[in-house]
Amino acid sequence: MEALEKAMPNLAPAELLAKAHGQLLLELMRKEIGWTSVSWEFDFNEENVSAFRNAFQEYRKRYRKLFRLSSATKMERAGFLHFCGTHKLTLEGELFLTAFRGKGLIRRCVPRFLSRRSVLGKRRGLASNSAA
Repeated sequence: MEALEKAMPNLAPAELLAKAHGQLLLELMRKEIGWTSVSWEFDFNEENVSAFRNAFQEYRKRYRKLFRLSSATKMERAGFLHFCGTHKLTLEGELFLTAFRGKGLIRRCVPRFLSRRSVLGKRRGLASNSAA
């Protein structure tokens, strides 16, 4: 990543994060003996996950200042953390995914709760109006 930063110093922060995420994901790609390029399949074996976690620690130190810099960097990071949480790669990713799912549950349940309250309120209002 240092070479990339020197070669392309004008990269937008979100683009730089995307490239860093791509480099991290390369640690998880299935290695094929005798080929210089990797396959297009993820391999979550112990060796690859360990290499990913080591690289992730360096990534956090190096790019932490970019995580909340703009809405684009927040979205890029969110997508990456969602991947990390889905595959149980990092505690940070798992916490992000838990919060993401919790917010989704709240968004689904609160409107139903509010609509039930308003319907019940209307019914009570109708009953009191007819009694008058």
